[in-house]
Amino acid sequence: MASTSASVPNPQPSSKEESSIHKLAKIIPRSKDLPWYQASYGSRLTPETRILLEHYAHVPPSEIEAHIYKIRDAAWTVFPFPCIGEFWFLTLGLSAHPRYNDLLARVKSASDKTRPLLIDLGTCLGQDLRKLVYDGAAPTQLLGVDVFPDFEAVGHDFFRDADRFAGRFVAADIFSTADSALARTKGTWDVVASCMFLHSFDWAGQVAACKKMVELAAGPGSWIMGGMTANVHAREQVLKPPFVPEGVKRSVFMHSKESFGRLWDEVKKDTRVEVKVWAEYEEGESESKEANEQGAGNLFGNSEQKLLWYMIEML
Repeated sequence: MASTSASVPNPQPSSKEESSIHKLAKIIPRSKDLPWYQASYGSRLTPETRILLEHYAHVPPSEIEAHIYKIRDAAWTVFPFPCIGEFWFLTLGLSAHPRYNDLLARVKSASDKTRPLLIDLGTCLGQDLRKLVYDGAAPTQLLGVDVFPDFEAVGHDFFRDADRFAGRFVAADIFSTADSALARTKGTWDVVASCMFLHSFDWAGQVAACKKMVELAAGPGSWIMGGMTANVHAREQVLKPPFVPEGVKRSVFMHSKESFGRLWDEVKKDTRVEVKVWAEYEEGESESKEANEQGAGNLFGNSEQKLLWYMIEML
């Protein structure tokens, strides 16, 4: 498999090819009156994240609460995502994946620890990557990608690791056709990961995103894996204010595990690749119940909302 350099340049988004999310970023207010800006993180802080903050970031236990609120507000000024306002960045995604132990074994057993092999799309503060490092991965094996470059500095502040996790972030729009540091890594990644990313797009956007994932993957033997918000009944959801400004038309597609398989049927047809698709709901209570109990202005919340894990193995 081809390799990439251990450190990847951090390009700024092209002004000539401004993405729709950058356009929204200019007009969406950072108001704390938005319904998904929660006053308290409640039960969002999991034991795993607390351990990460204490033992990886070395935040004293007595300072963790204030540290979390400070970081949430810093991330909010970058972009007021519901996952920021509702503290979802405190709930680790990738390490909860049913195949996480397989992923960790693959990363740790790599013969060349300087070769980047896992890319995390929509990395936000890079919390899943820090968990991988804490569990034994080398930082040089990992790269986070997000459309907002300022999330890199917020992530460094959150985990207090600017000296240990430098050069592991690229600001890029995966849909951009421009030559970029990200585009130059096509066909090199053993694992293309993303958590809470695909559900941000409509069907056509998800097809385009999955085709980009296939392009990034190194080929047979590579994995495309992650998790997203889903619904037992697949449906398109039109976003309305305050989730988008007045006059902005935007929708997202909420998958069931069956419709997710159909999505990949379309991707396979368009890319002419062979893949094995696995998708399953998280066992237990729905995400919406927890969100509603905490008073969240949940974007997708209803009683049929689920967390859907997926693993795509390239054949």
